[in-house]
Amino acid sequence: MEFTPEELVAMVLTHARDISAIYGDMSEAALVRDCVLTVPSFYTVHERRALLDAAELAELNVLALIDETTAAALHYGMDRIEKTPTRVLFYNMGASALQVEVVEFFSYEHKESKYSKGKTVGAFEVKGKAWDATLGGDSFDSRLVDFMADKFNEVLNKKHGDGQTRDVRENDRAMTKLKIQANKVKHVLSANTDIPVFIESLHDDINLSLTITRSEFEQICHDIFLRASDSIHRAIKAANMTLEDIDSVELIGGGMRVPRVQEEIQKTLGSKLELGLHINSDESMALGAAFHGANISTAFRVRHVGMTDVNPFAIAIGLQYLDDPSYIEEGETEPWQKSATLFKSFGKVGIKKTIAFSQDKDVHCQLNYEDDDILPKGTQ
Repeated sequence: MEFTPEELVAMVLTHARDISAIYGDMSEAALVRDCVLTVPSFYTVHERRALLDAAELAELNVLALIDETTAAALHYGMDRIEKTPTRVLFYNMGASALQVEVVEFFSYEHKESKYSKGKTVGAFEVKGKAWDATLGGDSFDSRLVDFMADKFNEVLNKKHGDGQTRDVRENDRAMTKLKIQANKVKHVLSANTDIPVFIESLHDDINLSLTITRSEFEQICHDIFLRASDSIHRAIKAANMTLEDIDSVELIGGGMRVPRVQEEIQKTLGSKLELGLHINSDESMALGAAFHGANISTAFRVRHVGMTDVNPFAIAIGLQYLDDPSYIEEGETEPWQKSATLFKSFGKVGIKKTIAFSQDKDVHCQLNYEDDDILPKGTQ
């Protein structure tokens, strides 16, 4: 049986709803109906719409989509009222991707209604963001899997000694065991200098037995670690700032627990900035999303926190004649068409624009992303 990505995600969402109901001991009438979903910074409108379709299949009403790191910043700023603007760099390395955001926290006077008195509330604005969609904890696991597979193949081929080349990668069951072991090795080496690895009868009744040291692990993933700080420079550049403008740094996500990753970050930031671990690195995104949902829902009354996010991709509008796209006006050599940038890259989310134009023919209007180096390949 085959399933579409939307159907598979819908199954995950349904399971999450069911275990939430069990954990909260909810009755049928009180089951989860509304939700806020977090998305990576590099998701385009196509992925976001697909996620909304998945939620619809799971019979969930999506109140909002919010970027993962922005949700963590919201959780971080829930109780903060900064008298002077404070800029925080959030470094979020998860299982599959790295995301970095530069966020400015401040405060302002907020009135809940025109009859109420003003109250000082906290707020934050995302200034810039960057990412590496192929760098995360899984990247380290994959390198360890290849390393252990190569070591096992040496023993495997030596045992048979018939001149044929055998590869454990052809056995799915054995590779699954290696992937599980690789994740364990990564976790242990984050706190220890070495780990003995033993898998009984991995393949062809042959055991895998070796010891992996932290220095070996760092050598195996050397080029990956060098990429760990690239997104920091790009996020700061997108925010039109320099390292001197950053006041503090917060690390979130499971991948940042690898000591070498923290070393590379510290090397990039210098001695002025300390690596902060002041929020739950695993749950801050979910907690921020829950607070955002309570903020926009009419069923809850929570403290107001101002939030402004940015869209990293530039959006353009294209116009051409609908009835005859090949029609060439007098004095022109090309068919009539116009294009203009509606929203520049890293512009604020929620801004509206009005465009006025006059034509005596029916016009086809199309919205597209502008070509940009940061736009995911294949996006239209």
